[in-house]
Amino acid sequence: SIMCENPSPARRSSPALQPAPGNSPRAGFVPAQPLGYQTLNSGDSASASTSALSGWPRSISWDEFTERASRPSGVSEDAEIKYGMSLSYTWVSENSQFRFDDLSARVFVNREESWVVSGQGNDELLSHEQGHYDIAGLCYRDMLRQLRAVRANSRRALVREKNRITRAANNRAQQLNNQYDADTDHSTKQDRQRAWKQRIQGCIDNGTSLQPPN
Repeated sequence: SIMCENPSPARRSSPALQPAPGNSPRAGFVPAQPLGYQTLNSGDSASASTSALSGWPRSISWDEFTERASRPSGVSEDAEIKYGMSLSYTWVSENSQFRFDDLSARVFVNREESWVVSGQGNDELLSHEQGHYDIAGLCYRDMLRQLRAVRANSRRALVREKNRITRAANNRAQQLNNQYDADTDHSTKQDRQRAWKQRIQGCIDNGTSLQPPN
């Protein structure tokens, strides 16, 4: 499985619709790390390739964050989120080519590594963190589609393609999440936050790949 090495910060906001300077909600993203894999089984088969993504799309909640009495030393945020993804598959050979079968990826909030200061969580910050989770989910949905299409002349070549595609998915998720934070200023620019939220939801509903909003 993977998890973000660095925290995704969130700072408590004022309940006002337009946060006052110095009291703005902030949230962020952390780059994903290399994936872990599990080969369930392998063999010869002419069955159709299948793929599934679990754990997403869905709404995350503060219940998935461990409550802390206070921030860790040296940390200025009131919450941090880390997510993970696990991948499993079978491989089959047919017509002298190898392909993946029964592809399955699971996206999840790493509850042990995600935390929130007790009483400091709010809907606005959670909505921003939801955006990070959804961006990752969209990237891994694309990843599964690409893995499903792979055909290779050997198992070694199949694994190389898997590694290439999953690295690209991680890089894409990192790029988009960094751009999301920069564009929304970690959720403080509410017009840009709404634009990203609408774009993300549209991609979820329509099955399309995510491109940043204009």
